Amino acid sequence: MARQPRIEAYRVYSIILILIGHTLHFAEIDVSQPLAKAFGYPIAILARATIPFFFILSGFFLGGKIIDAPAQAISIARKYTWKLGALFLFWCAIYALANPYRSWILLTENPVRLIFEGTRVHLWFLASLFLTVWLFALWPMTRKSVTFLALGGILFVIGLLGGPYRLSALGLDLHFNTRDGIFFSTIFFGIGAWFHSSKPNVSKTTATWIFLAGITAFSIESIFLWSQYRLSPLYNDYVLGSIPYGIGLFLIAYRFEANRLDKLAAPFAIYVIGMYVSHMLIIDLLLKPFHRLFNPVLWQLTGPILLCLLTLAITWLIGQTRLRRLVGLD
Repeated sequence: MARQPRIEAYRVYSIILILIGHTLHFAEIDVSQPLAKAFGYPIAILARATIPFFFILSGFFLGGKIIDAPAQAISIARKYTWKLGALFLFWCAIYALANPYRSWILLTENPVRLIFEGTRVHLWFLASLFLTVWLFALWPMTRKSVTFLALGGILFVIGLLGGPYRLSALGLDLHFNTRDGIFFSTIFFGIGAWFHSSKPNVSKTTATWIFLAGITAFSIESIFLWSQYRLSPLYNDYVLGSIPYGIGLFLIAYRFEANRLDKLAAPFAIYVIGMYVSHMLIIDLLLKPFHRLFNPVLWQLTGPILLCLLTLAITWLIGQTRLRRLVGLD
């Protein structure tokens, strides 16, 4: 299935939001400062639709290929996850070399986390997608997209009770970050696969309302969790409102025609995976050491911009060499 410029553009917008969000988390920005608060919390809310969006896209395109060619499900999954697994292991090695102490602590104190997250926290997405693709490919039920979606709903509820709602009366103490593995990803991959197989006729107006309802629900839920359990929106990976929020973002990208900005951004989508896997290395090796050279207020604005530009430049440069596969470029 040919990729649409609007969808490709929204992949670029999403990685920018993720990088800005991770700058706030990891690049020595004081989020207690007024300026950081002013843009930090809105960015944190906006960025939370991006990972569901990426999982829905994977279900729509990759899950769609499996639905269209069920006899080749294993072959399709093997080809995709071979590349994904190699990317995960390579960047685990890179981050282990960059910080051997952190990797050793993970190995000795929390090996399960090391398996599901790798040697740097953001690599959880690759491991989660790897597992979800195989779960979908091996799913034995007929009407794969519908039954898989039901499984995703069950896992998502368990994940909520063991994650953001773990401190509530119904909370579960799973001793596991339910963002990882298949708790969070399965429902969104299933939604994408269902969209591919069902092709619902959703109007642009409906798509817009779903997105607005999603961001509203997510925001209200985040405020509730903050007020009741002191779970900051900056560290709140997902809630129940993530479902309409992720669906809404997907539909906004899928149902609308590409505008001029979308057409300018779309060609950069090939660098998205490379920017994702490499950006924490830029934060650790460049932004953290050099942030002291900047005025603290100025750093709140320049840090995210520098990260986006540097990761794009480095991914592009690697893409010009024989090492291009190491940043997800075939």
